[in-house]
Amino acid sequence: DILISLISLSFSLVLAELGLRMLGDAPGPKPVAYEPDKFSCKEPFKEDVNAGWSLKPGSYSIRQEGREEPVSININNDGSRRTSYQPVSSNRQIILVGDSYIFGHGLNDNETLGWLLQAHLSNATVINHGVGGYGTCQVLIKVRELAPYIKPGAKIIYGFSSFHAARNVADPRSD
Repeated sequence: DILISLISLSFSLVLAELGLRMLGDAPGPKPVAYEPDKFSCKEPFKEDVNAGWSLKPGSYSIRQEGREEPVSININNDGSRRTSYQPVSSNRQIILVGDSYIFGHGLNDNETLGWLLQAHLSNATVINHGVGGYGTCQVLIKVRELAPYIKPGAKIIYGFSSFHAARNVADPRSD
């Protein structure tokens, strides 16, 4: 009788959790809107109604702690970080998504994972859509936005920092 009660209770809790999540209610703190005056690094970010913030197209020279020279960051019109000096056009796509680890926080364009992959894979177009501070939900939003532009057979690589799990329940300004 106790086993049946525990199984029934567990099943009920799972159904309740799924129901609440489908209605938009989830455990943890409510998402916080992007507030430029509270964000530690204003560039190259902009407000994004879906994800909170995203990358703003343009060229940036940003001082990074531990580096003597400013870091060169170039954001393409589609919000991706530049992965080569010359555009590469191929039917084979490799799309990188994730947080600052994939974006290449603190690195020049030509030092990022996306750039290094592109240099070694001349028969593919590598697109770096990593965004500093992103958690799993924001990456999912990004992939959904990119869906119409993803070619059949494209490879999507999802990478993240070791503290990624904590970020998924924290205010992004605490990173």
